[in-house]
Amino acid sequence: MTRGVVRAALAAALAATPLAAQELPPPLGADTTLVPAHARPRQRVLLETQARAWRVGDAEAREYLAGLTWTLRADRFEARLRGTPLLFDTDSLDIGGMIPVSLRLSYFPRSGDTLALLVASPTAPPSLDEAQVGAIGRVGVTTMDIASLQLGTPFTVGGRAALSWPAGDVVLGVRGAVEWQPRPATPEFVIWRGTTLRGGAWLTGDLGPVRATVGGDVSWSSADTLAGNNMFPGGGAVTLELRTTTPLAGQGGAELDVGGAMAIPFDVQQRDQPNRLLPLGNFYVGSASVLVPLGKAALIPAVEVQGEQGTASLTLGPLTNTLQSSNWAGRGSLALLLPLGGRLDLAPEAGFATGSVDGTFTSVFVPPIRRWRTLSRTRQFSDAVRGWWVGVALGASW
Repeated sequence: MTRGVVRAALAAALAATPLAAQELPPPLGADTTLVPAHARPRQRVLLETQARAWRVGDAEAREYLAGLTWTLRADRFEARLRGTPLLFDTDSLDIGGMIPVSLRLSYFPRSGDTLALLVASPTAPPSLDEAQVGAIGRVGVTTMDIASLQLGTPFTVGGRAALSWPAGDVVLGVRGAVEWQPRPATPEFVIWRGTTLRGGAWLTGDLGPVRATVGGDVSWSSADTLAGNNMFPGGGAVTLELRTTTPLAGQGGAELDVGGAMAIPFDVQQRDQPNRLLPLGNFYVGSASVLVPLGKAALIPAVEVQGEQGTASLTLGPLTNTLQSSNWAGRGSLALLLPLGGRLDLAPEAGFATGSVDGTFTSVFVPPIRRWRTLSRTRQFSDAVRGWWVGVALGASW
């Protein structure tokens, strides 16, 4: 398997991974396709299955996912269709459904530029009741990749564009997107963003043997709280990202990939949501992986650290409750990319996660009279977070 094929398979696997509730934009350059146009149509089918489990304090949950992705590329056009059924399982409640089935149609006017149309179905179920939201919320930490945090998302349609301008060894890129979701009519809980606008820029170049990419994105959504039933916190986020790729001399073509990103929300309407254990806050992630060629195959060990810090307050008359929280997790994984003949490839993966959730709950009472006699009470908590996952992907190209 050539390095280009290995990287393409890895990129496809990463792009297919469900996003956690703390949404980051696609990896830098992900909307930019640098491969040349194909005169002959090419197709690829990717079948994936994954089992994952995690424990937060005394609460446990499991997820089972099975994804199917079909990709067709002909000349300067590409169509990609993806669907992922899932089962969220706890000791007291199960939720069976599907995260949005998405169709993306892309056009590449020239190498490095992309114009795309995206259509995605609602999740199944399209909304959640209190029992379902509560079951997810007891284990809903953003440092665990929980696909069920997407349940309740309505129909989505949007467009994206990415443009790049090479200048010697440096490439400057910009990208933008607009997405729209109709206002839900259900009285149950949903994740509704309304109209979402995104924009960003990135710069990539060589620093000696190191290929470095730096960039940022800004997103904003118009949705309101739906009288408390909208599990989308509202507002937008500023995201910054840095990524480097370094060849490892004397290691047979191995490469080290190191990256970091941070997302800072703004204009948030409701930080504390029922499908989240802790309030929305600043999100940080750092990762490192090594691509180790093994003949035609490749081994990819990876480590990642994620963290989030948030604060939420609620005032009811003379009483103000404040929750200051943080959660972090370290994760390690090992993946193998294995070709099976000329058209098939297999990619098993296993990983684990460990971390904690911590918080300080403060209640302050200011009496209507004798306001100087303020009463306050503080309580702290800390729970361990543990998780693991195993999965396998089978791809066919022709």
